Amino acid sequence: MTPDDTILPTLVGLPVDEAERRATDAGWRVRVLGPGAMATMDHRTDRANLEHDETGTVVRAYQG
Repeated sequence: MTPDDTILPTLVGLPVDEAERRATDAGWRVRVLGPGAMATMDHRTDRANLEHDETGTVVRAYQG
């Protein structure tokens, strides 16, 4: 079963630690990607990808 993806947009703008906690609490596996990080192209329906900037603020949150 796929976690509810409606939480993902609410994670943008949060500190990455807080966003990771909220996503995990909502049932997501989480992958955190820093500035310029490379990620594998495999797609997991149960994974939330959290991209953050240099300040540790989430700038993008998406399924995969």
